[in-house]
Amino acid sequence: LVISWVALALALATYLVLSRSHLGRAWRALATGPDVAASLGIRVRRLKVVAFAVAAVMGAVAGSLYAQFSSFIAPDFINLTMIINLFLIVFVGGRGSLAGPVLGAAVVVLVPQMLSDLGGWQNVAFFVVLLLFMIFLPSGILRTERAQLLALVPAKWRRIRVQEVEKA
Repeated sequence: LVISWVALALALATYLVLSRSHLGRAWRALATGPDVAASLGIRVRRLKVVAFAVAAVMGAVAGSLYAQFSSFIAPDFINLTMIINLFLIVFVGGRGSLAGPVLGAAVVVLVPQMLSDLGGWQNVAFFVVLLLFMIFLPSGILRTERAQLLALVPAKWRRIRVQEVEKA
């Protein structure tokens, strides 16, 4: 358990250092588009290789922690359900931030638990919740613009009008 917390602290520190460094700014430019990054003088191919290497290291650390947690690991542990859940976590929370997938993980894990009283209808209800997310928050919870979030709140409860946010 201690090793997991140390790995989490190291991953968080790596994220913070990289996101505020020259490399992190170059990655953000690359996320905008490879042509944009190239026009800024960034070596796109080299940057993609570095991003792949950093992701591979983080994946290796996560895999080793998973192996330590489960005491045994086999290729069939990672199944389609787990992969879909990982995509749902990123989709629901919103990508591009550290807090988005954390919030998405909380939603993807807690909502089915809250719907467990529905018995056989639990999966249908969870699908409806995910469908509502796709309709009302297509970019995820944390990537949704403030005006879109305000539009979901009834007008009598709002202090700010949607039009004021859109002008800013």
